Amino acid sequence: MPAVRTQLQRETVARTVPVEVEDQTLWLPSDFSSERRSAVCLGDIAKKEAEIRKGQCYDALQAMRDCERALRTLASYRRDETDGQGVRTRAQTSIETIEARRNYNADRYRRCRRALERLDPGGSWGIELRPLKDADITNMAGGSFDIDVLLPMGQGEAELSWVWATEMGQGDDVIESCRVEWLKSRARSLRWLEESKFMDEEMRRTPITLEKKALWWDARRESEDESLGSDIKEGIRAYAAQQAAVWDLEGIDFEEGADEWEEVNEPEEEDESEDETLVGDE
Repeated sequence: MPAVRTQLQRETVARTVPVEVEDQTLWLPSDFSSERRSAVCLGDIAKKEAEIRKGQCYDALQAMRDCERALRTLASYRRDETDGQGVRTRAQTSIETIEARRNYNADRYRRCRRALERLDPGGSWGIELRPLKDADITNMAGGSFDIDVLLPMGQGEAELSWVWATEMGQGDDVIESCRVEWLKSRARSLRWLEESKFMDEEMRRTPITLEKKALWWDARRESEDESLGSDIKEGIRAYAAQQAAVWDLEGIDFEEGADEWEEVNEPEEEDESEDETLVGDE
């Protein structure tokens, strides 16, 4: 571009301290203001850079997805397979290396997207290439799929990050990951339904048990042993009355907690549908 040499000369004159080569500005079209860009950029150079920037954004997203999958695998390996300080330290070092690579690609995505905003503000690319927040850089663990109907008291739901939903991110490996996570999500849902049924039965049996315990202690107030003195019998009656009262109070407290459980355990319709896209035969 004709204006680059002039811009470099101005920058050299204004510079007071030396700048490393890797830190120097290349003065691509995105480095100029929109008014100056139209005057110094020949032909469709700005459009070409915009296409390159979009490709870089998609590459950065793919690299982040790869890093997240690797991090999840390494975390599982360190938790379940490693034994000993040395092995765990090496696993942790590998995790930190991949985290640094993921963070580098996140910064790379943000830089390329800022360049796109300058080159093509309001373009259609913004539909998929959204602003990247730190909370968006996650793996698929706990992602919210259609089958995931866990209640608030359970493991809960987690929104699947848009990073995994871009069109360029729907390759075979990502689709396979979605299938695995969908099955895990379904398993969590069915496990919750199973546990809630067990809880219903426990909630039915517990008050009966507490009542029987209280009655059992009530029946022990009068000792049948005639050899005991009156003072011993009085102590037995007092202790049995105390224990009966304790179990009665336990029953009252349990009934209050049972009301909360009934509010949480609202009837849920079990979704037995199968998503052919996720669990269909290969």
